[in-house]
Amino acid sequence: MAVQRPYLQKSIAELEELFALASDDHALKSFLRDELNHRNTGRAAALLQRVEASLQKRAAPKRQNGKTVVADNEDTDANRAKRVDPPPARKVEQPSNSDTPVSPMVVPLTPNDPASILVSWIAIEALTPQTYRRPADLVNGDQRRIVMLDRGELPWTKGERSKPNYQLFYQLVLGCVAMDKATQKLVEVFGEAEERGGREREKAAIAAVLLDRNGCLLEEKAVAVSSFAWALPVALESNFQRMGEWTDAEPRLVDGLTKHLQRHDRDGKPLPVTREVAAEACQWLVQTLKLPADLVEAPTFAIRVYHYYKSRAAPEVELLNSFFLADLGRAANRIAAGQPNEALARFLGQQPVDQGPDLLTDHAALEALLAPGRTPAARWPSPGGHPLVTLQQAAVNGIRHTLAGTGRGIVAVNGPPGTGKTTLLRDIVAGCVMDRAIAMAAFDDPVAALSASGQKVAAGDRAFYHLYRVAESLRGHEVLVASSNNKAVENVSKELPSKKTVGRDISYLRTVSDRLQARRSETGEVTDGEPTWGLIAAVLGNVTNRNAFHQAVWWDDDKSLRLYLKAAKGDAVVRETRNEDGNVVSIETPSVVAAEKPPTPKLAIKEWQKARRSFTALHSLPCPRLVT
Repeated sequence: MAVQRPYLQKSIAELEELFALASDDHALKSFLRDELNHRNTGRAAALLQRVEASLQKRAAPKRQNGKTVVADNEDTDANRAKRVDPPPARKVEQPSNSDTPVSPMVVPLTPNDPASILVSWIAIEALTPQTYRRPADLVNGDQRRIVMLDRGELPWTKGERSKPNYQLFYQLVLGCVAMDKATQKLVEVFGEAEERGGREREKAAIAAVLLDRNGCLLEEKAVAVSSFAWALPVALESNFQRMGEWTDAEPRLVDGLTKHLQRHDRDGKPLPVTREVAAEACQWLVQTLKLPADLVEAPTFAIRVYHYYKSRAAPEVELLNSFFLADLGRAANRIAAGQPNEALARFLGQQPVDQGPDLLTDHAALEALLAPGRTPAARWPSPGGHPLVTLQQAAVNGIRHTLAGTGRGIVAVNGPPGTGKTTLLRDIVAGCVMDRAIAMAAFDDPVAALSASGQKVAAGDRAFYHLYRVAESLRGHEVLVASSNNKAVENVSKELPSKKTVGRDISYLRTVSDRLQARRSETGEVTDGEPTWGLIAAVLGNVTNRNAFHQAVWWDDDKSLRLYLKAAKGDAVVRETRNEDGNVVSIETPSVVAAEKPPTPKLAIKEWQKARRSFTALHSLPCPRLVT
């Protein structure tokens, strides 16, 4: 006979709540006793002792007319047989750790339904923070970038100097949570896991703020709050249905913390953050989140942040919450509103997913995928000219066919490492390049593909760059490579423009792409990187990579796309070197102009028309096979 555990899904906090409500309900207490006998945490053992003591104190049986009378709520085999199901779930008002009221929680969630899956996923993401043991762990072990706040004068009051070619900022870590103590509290609520690694000395930041070199809060994106610090009290209250509220709670917390950190003098000039202001702001956040005080450590250090001086964008706080939380929150809201899109509904099992054919046995399906009409007209020019193997080509054709037109949907390609998944991805990229080329060939004059947006960005004290809109037909051909493994994405993004991945001598703004693959040292010196064939992909993602891309592709003084376009427009781009008397002693042409030889506007139109005629003629051939 199977053991009945009606309270298996209840947390220890919920069991304690039920015991408090049990009063003289001995049958309910018996259910609690049975469940607690399966648990081995200290909190469960303490509750079991209270339940046992309460059951032992129940009143002795009463007799009426010489017979023993048993109350309906007493703990007897007869009553327990009549009462197999536990009492219905109660609505329990949970305290909120935000400034806005929340709906009452109904427990428990239904296992494996879409809402429960998303709540569990959000909980896992929010409760898995980036941790550190030493502050230097947050900057790859570089102790020189760490400033301890308890050692004399604050660094931003001493007028510290930055490194050459960099601006100096400070990231103030606004308190932290001791992970070993936090983990123990979670174990007390939810029980001990079979295996649990030690978290001794590990810490997770509560929040972080970005200050300028004078210690004043930056105007934009200066404050970040840890999702873990918000989610931990929610989890300790067993209020998992509130996990989806993080995306709504985050902006309110950021706004409130910003108000506690921003101070101004009588003239409205911002004041630097002091130790007292930082401590008061941290305390406000801890109280607002309802973090247990014994888990929290006050602010003790800041990080020196060096930001390239030509970057137009300010640095961002590098407090890494999960990248998935915002999307999971939106997904949870869609499910709650009963409005999931097709991909989400299929992913969560709300809509059936058709079983695809087994290409190893279904030869007719394989032949259909490999039909010439489904084979893209372009492929990656691999070294040696080797084509994809049969199943790789079938996967490429299937992806193109499934996503044709709308570009919507999800196609999975599975395979162990080394089976050619990245290789076939290159052919997907080649197909996208082909699609854009077809769209571009529709324009008699490429200038017609651009229209004024009315927007502009500063390019100096008095100069501006005007921004233009690209025609709708030229958009949507991009490829975004994303993964939970940063290194895997970086490898793909670096391999695509690498010269060793192509088997012929082709060049597309190679000077710019070589500069992008190179690395700039802290002194500003640029060292050579992997040789490239053209500007087709870039490593982006975090703020460091984005700034490096911006600086290399647009602002470099010798090899940037900016100089190439200025020269093509007809503007002067030569650099003059003058002596102390102001006389020109040398004139230097930027490398990108000397190597790429940008055409004049008139020549550019002529070359465009020639290339367009050639491409259109080749593409119109029956069953063409082009190479990008």
